[in-house]
Amino acid sequence: MNLKELKQVLKPLHPASLMEKNFPHSSRVLFRNSFGALSIIFFILSSGVIVAANSKISGLFLISLSIWLFFFLLDAYFYSFYFRVDKTTGRFAFNLADIVFSTSPNDVTGGFLNSKLGKEIVRRCGIDRNSVEDFLLSRKFKISENNFEISSGRSVFKGFIQGIFQSDGEFRNFVLSHHITEGEFIGASVWTALLVRENIERKIWWSRERLLSVRGIGQEWSYGEAYLLSRFGRPLVIPEYSTPGFHAEEARLLELSLLRNRESNAILVGSEGVGKMEVLEELARQIKRGDSRSLSAKKFVVFDLSVFSASVKDGQEFDGEFSALLGQVARAGNIIFIIPNLPALLRFAESIGSDIASTLSPYLASSDLHVVAVSETRDYEQYIEPLADLRQHFETIRVHPADEDTVMSLLERNVKELENNGIVVSYPAVSSAISSAKKYFIGDPLTDTAEDLLIEASLIAQSDGRNIVLKEDVLEAAESKSGVPTGIVRAEEKEKLLNLESLLHTRIIGQNEAVKAISDAVRRARSGIGNENRPLGSFLFLGPTGVGKTETAKALAEIFFGQDGRVLRLDMSEYRTEDSLSRLIGDNRGGSPGALSGILREHQFGVLLLDEFEKTSPEVLDLFLQILDEGIFSDVRGELVSARNVVIVATSNAGSDLIFNLVKTGKDPAQNESQIIEELIKRNIFKPELLNRFDGIIVFHPLDDQKLKEVAKLQLKKLVWRLKQKGIDLIINDPLVSFIAERGKDPQFGARPLNRAIQETVEQAIAQKLISGELKPGGRIEFSPEDLKKI
Repeated sequence: MNLKELKQVLKPLHPASLMEKNFPHSSRVLFRNSFGALSIIFFILSSGVIVAANSKISGLFLISLSIWLFFFLLDAYFYSFYFRVDKTTGRFAFNLADIVFSTSPNDVTGGFLNSKLGKEIVRRCGIDRNSVEDFLLSRKFKISENNFEISSGRSVFKGFIQGIFQSDGEFRNFVLSHHITEGEFIGASVWTALLVRENIERKIWWSRERLLSVRGIGQEWSYGEAYLLSRFGRPLVIPEYSTPGFHAEEARLLELSLLRNRESNAILVGSEGVGKMEVLEELARQIKRGDSRSLSAKKFVVFDLSVFSASVKDGQEFDGEFSALLGQVARAGNIIFIIPNLPALLRFAESIGSDIASTLSPYLASSDLHVVAVSETRDYEQYIEPLADLRQHFETIRVHPADEDTVMSLLERNVKELENNGIVVSYPAVSSAISSAKKYFIGDPLTDTAEDLLIEASLIAQSDGRNIVLKEDVLEAAESKSGVPTGIVRAEEKEKLLNLESLLHTRIIGQNEAVKAISDAVRRARSGIGNENRPLGSFLFLGPTGVGKTETAKALAEIFFGQDGRVLRLDMSEYRTEDSLSRLIGDNRGGSPGALSGILREHQFGVLLLDEFEKTSPEVLDLFLQILDEGIFSDVRGELVSARNVVIVATSNAGSDLIFNLVKTGKDPAQNESQIIEELIKRNIFKPELLNRFDGIIVFHPLDDQKLKEVAKLQLKKLVWRLKQKGIDLIINDPLVSFIAERGKDPQFGARPLNRAIQETVEQAIAQKLISGELKPGGRIEFSPEDLKKI
């Protein structure tokens, strides 16, 4: 479909569109309300109640009433077009008409951007109007209706928006330059049109839902009163801004449970933040709309345990008061009694000596009482499942987490509460809140976490003096809460990323393959092109002791992640026994959270260093098979733990003998990596599927004499820095470096003996001179090999 064909389809809407352009709905409402108020005032004055009746006042009343009626009929005319759902153009037909009939045939994009809805869409994308004006003035080409094609699909409105994005390359680049994707632009357009439509729908008092929400005058009279419930309960409140259809399937199952002849009770079970109470809200909304005639007279009342528990002193009083409460609810006949936390009620009852199961069971078995209980999954398994006599009276309904599309719909409506404070939330901010919650807060309720991020982002925007929440505000909030860098790479971080190899080589001698591999992995992850469902990077470092495997991980942590403390280190040789897995992910019996679960929850961002990886148990290796593949695992309580924001470095001395043999024969171990890996598999040290999960397997070379000298110099420089803190200046010379390298040389242990050589010679000599008083703060000292041979 092209623009001409669309105009032909929308032609019946042209008069209403023209009226809206010249005399918008907001102005008509203002006039209608004003003349409505005047009509009431003139009517009261003309009635003779306040002042003597006057024909002139009566005339003014009739004139104002006529004008009010004119505007009322004008809006009725407008609504008849606005809410018309065309089979071809869908529910946003009028929005499309508003755009296309104000669009020049020679400038489709300009018409869209200058339309009322187009301006609001761009604002919802977080693009300021000045930028749009600059774009309109500076563009070189304009798209005519002859060159414009509406993308095919189920929604013509979406197709029109997508057509503009794809047809106009300049406009597409303009949008992308503001870090807004095509999907976000289309989503913002649909969301904006929906908000505009819902804002007008709210004023339609004669809609079926509005009329059905008014309860009959005598409906309540046919039911009894529950006086105790007025003390210990409160009505279920349906949020003004909520998502219709959220948990609709669970609401349907709940309705079926409540319609049974006997034991019409249900328990909603799900993890924290999954939306258990929203199931009740959805059913209440359906009843209010008149979609559930069988439950139309029912009222949802939520039991307040905190108030109730404060009013009873012992088990006997609890049983008496609770029985009386349930009796009144049953006699009332029109109440659905909600227990928002049944396990908490059971725990409280047990603590004061009440047998609540015996109290509840007779009422739950009757046909007069409808009870809906709510419980988290863990509490249900611990407190309710063992009570078979109590559980048999409830229909268990599992509440599952909402998918991302549903969460998006929910947040799109919930942001209206934020916007009541004068804040405008952009669509990319909402989209980013969901993606950030999913990426950085795995295991936390997606909806609640995304809402919290939006609230914090709105505070950031307000502190910056802005009234619009942008994607960058959400990313800043996510970074603040998680500690993981997000959003656009800043100048300082960019410098580190681009020069990461040279920075790492200030601490690591040689091992170019390892340094390049981890540098590339970090850059891929930070640029956002890496796989978000895996760790930032995962490497297996193979090589003899003392060649820099652990030092490489430490250097990365200190240089890029900010501090040496970002190394999350586990000695895997300590996890080779049968209980190793439970020590890592937690133990139900001891209540321990687990070493791996604990450090990853406390530090989401850094380097996870797994020393002596080959020595751990097969069960632990299987755990890391999952972690390397998916970036997540479940702890002993079934809660998800994320490893997606860490670089995993596993070190191993396995195959060191083969590496030494290759070096002796003059072969490069890195060029013979496949031979080393095949030998590890043959020796049954690692499974092939585990090795394939690593992003890279790096073979570290044994250090030759020249590399040992460079390492010795690095370690001496560390000593120089420590001595400077005490005001002492140590001079490093080549003979000293050669002496330390020779003294600390040991092919079996690599560079590790160098530190001991420095301690036994240089540090020992300095210590003697400090104690004797020969060397004092402010002094300068230099050693020759002959000086140190005497020690």
